[in-house]
Amino acid sequence: MGFLPIIALVLLALSGLLLDAHRRTWRAAEADAELDERGRRAAKAQYLRRMRASGTIGVLGALLILQPLVPQEPLWFTLYLLLLVLLCGWMLLLALVDGFAAALRVRRARHETESLEAKLEREIQAARDRSDD
Repeated sequence: MGFLPIIALVLLALSGLLLDAHRRTWRAAEADAELDERGRRAAKAQYLRRMRASGTIGVLGALLILQPLVPQEPLWFTLYLLLLVLLCGWMLLLALVDGFAAALRVRRARHETESLEAKLEREIQAARDRSDD
C-alpha cells in the first residue's frame, strides 16, 4: 500500500472532522441569544465558507482514492491533474477570503472597543469635572 491512499484517507477523515466542527460552531452561534443580526450573518457566512473548504478537502481525498481508476492516457491524466490543481486553487481562494473576512471582523471589533473606551473616558472625565465643582 503506497502513501497516496493513506493521504486520501487522512484527507477524508480531516474533512469529516472539520465539517462536524463547523456545524457545531454554527449551531452554537445560531443559539446565542446575545448575537445581533450582523454577527449572526457573519457567523453564517463564515460557516458556509468553511463548509465549502472542508468539503473540498473531502473531494480531494476522494479524487486521490480514485487515481488508480484514471486511464493512464495523457489526456485523461492531464484532466485529472488539472482538476486536482483547480480544487487546490479553490481551497486557497476560500482560505484567502476567510482570512480577509476575519481581519475585517477583528478590525471592526477593535474599532468598537476603542469607541467604547473613548466614551467611557469622556464619562469619567465628566464625572470628575462634576465632582470638582
